[in-house]
Amino acid sequence: MTDYTNDLIFLDFEASSLTPDSWPVEIGLSWLADDGAIESHARLIKPHPTWSMDGWSEDSAAVHAIPYAILEKGLEASEAVEWFRATARGRR
Repeated sequence: MTDYTNDLIFLDFEASSLTPDSWPVEIGLSWLADDGAIESHARLIKPHPTWSMDGWSEDSAAVHAIPYAILEKGLEASEAVEWFRATARGRR
């Protein structure tokens, strides 16, 4: 039987709130390394100027421990997509 677990990747997003107008604040990826250890990586996502602050929640920020001010150091959404594609390449 073939073991397919080494090419599995798990994707997780943290959101600005639980409202319909929320937006992503972090993207995370995890997978099993060749030695069986869990390898995890994440990137913050900088809010786009068109994303409504109505979608921001201080409660969500507290849960994720991601304050709004730190998001300015994050990747643009398009850069986060490119990072995801490059990091996930060859995995399913």
